[in-house]
Amino acid sequence: MKVLVVEDDDGIAELVDIALRNAGHKVLGPAVSYDEAMAIAEREKPDMGLLNINLVGLGTGIDLARELHARSIPSVFISGNTHDEGAREFAVGSLAKPYRLASLIGAVELVRCLIAGVDPPTLPTGFVLFRRGRFVRAGIRVAV
Repeated sequence: MKVLVVEDDDGIAELVDIALRNAGHKVLGPAVSYDEAMAIAEREKPDMGLLNINLVGLGTGIDLARELHARSIPSVFISGNTHDEGAREFAVGSLAKPYRLASLIGAVELVRCLIAGVDPPTLPTGFVLFRRGRFVRAGIRVAV
């Protein structure tokens, strides 16, 4: 999977990058702002996004999820700020900080399964799945 990582904390971004690469995924980014993330998304066409909600500069992870959703790119929030109801409108789900890297990899696998139309084995520890309807609007078959 080509995974767009949007995280403004350098230390967390580095850990996420290493974990995803070790799991065999291609990492796009990490980006720290909405504008940087959109430039990467337009150029690289990610399969999915892992998005922090609070970003550097103008635009939030929620704004970014909305734009990715319009392009049929699923996203998962990886943020300590996942209680915002607006966050639920455009993302597959969320993984609240602090999270385990195994759960992060599990969230990517869950999205891969949804894209492929395969039932994911389980929800990763700490993962919150949002409403099913958004998968249909994004062109992704609901398998959960």
